[in-house]
Amino acid sequence: MTTGLELPSILGTLSIYGKSSVVLDKNVESSLLSFDQGSKLITGSDTLVINGTTPITSNESTYVRGNLGWRYTVPATRVYPVGSASAYRPVTLNVTALHFSSGTSGVITVSQTDSAPAKSSLPAGVSTISRIRYFTLSRSANISSDTSDVKLSWGPDDGVSNPSTLTVVHGNASTGGWDRADSTGGKSGTASSGTVTGRGFTAAGNYVLGTTAGDNPLAVEVVSFTAATVTGGVALAWQTLTETNNLGFYVERRMNGVTAWMAVSPLIPGAGTSSDEHSYTWTDSISVRGTYFYRLREVELTGDVTYTQEIQVNFRSVLGVADPAGPKTFALGQNYPNPFNPSTVIRYQLPVESAVTLRVYSVLGEFVQTLLSGVRPAGYGSVELDAHNMASGAYFYRLEAAGTADPTRGFTQVRRMLIVR
Repeated sequence: MTTGLELPSILGTLSIYGKSSVVLDKNVESSLLSFDQGSKLITGSDTLVINGTTPITSNESTYVRGNLGWRYTVPATRVYPVGSASAYRPVTLNVTALHFSSGTSGVITVSQTDSAPAKSSLPAGVSTISRIRYFTLSRSANISSDTSDVKLSWGPDDGVSNPSTLTVVHGNASTGGWDRADSTGGKSGTASSGTVTGRGFTAAGNYVLGTTAGDNPLAVEVVSFTAATVTGGVALAWQTLTETNNLGFYVERRMNGVTAWMAVSPLIPGAGTSSDEHSYTWTDSISVRGTYFYRLREVELTGDVTYTQEIQVNFRSVLGVADPAGPKTFALGQNYPNPFNPSTVIRYQLPVESAVTLRVYSVLGEFVQTLLSGVRPAGYGSVELDAHNMASGAYFYRLEAAGTADPTRGFTQVRRMLIVR
């Protein structure tokens, strides 16, 4: 439904009713914006400016797609509930200093773009940036200067494996020049969702999630990475959901007790830039019994490098398959088969008796169902997921475990699965 042309340019309250999307076809100012649960406002290239101070209630199904502006008269904190067709990623600005060249108020606008930003240079210490989305912050011409803390959010599709190394990066998404990174405002959350705050940014422009180590696979979305022992070696397989500027992969290995990684494969060509799923395999020939660790080194066309999480293999017994000595670490296995229809098996292992929950979420982070909840003994376990009542598409499953004797000994891991009808 399109209503923007029927609205006056200035409103007291803009209320969106019903579980549908409303398209704004012109620039509108309103003192207040309110939503029904499940409704969205699509502003597109037009802008909705909020002149009041009342926060906008939003969530994964209720937000603004496109340009959203807040009017400021003094420094203040505002939450921008922005998103795209597939992901809700609110941005929070804490404006700490504000100066006008004329007038007594100005507008700061935020929007989300779900595509890969250009990348020609990065700030010192930043290894890579998100290849799936970025945010644009602009200000009205009469704001001569401002200083803001910028809080970005992430969700299941952002490719985060280690939130502790995330940072907010500022720059230009068109030219690829990224000039400043900061995360001193703190981080909160898990690999599946959370926020990171950068302090003291002084310029409008583009903002993006970055990582200060190669442990967040923000460039290529690897949805599974598995290993199986075979005669004379270990067979590795991985699957990507999307790839951006991907030159290819190297398989790297290290032995238990050794910190150095070594490449055991030649460059395995990637798909460049693709929104299609791709599958890869490599078999590593080994003959010495023992515990091995594997990871993927993904190389972009720019030369930048990121790494997947490592997986552990006991030669003759892959992680997740019973080892007579019992598991030494927590682990959540990739479901098999994947993709699947209508059922799949999820395996996990616990080194100690633990309180366990295993839950399924949609790609928007919405809870779907609980597969496990309660105390489980140390050892190997599995659960079958029957997806007869679930729609086709991607989902995430998350294991949380904490030792009953020592709750500080805990573990959380998220993996992705795909239902194909």
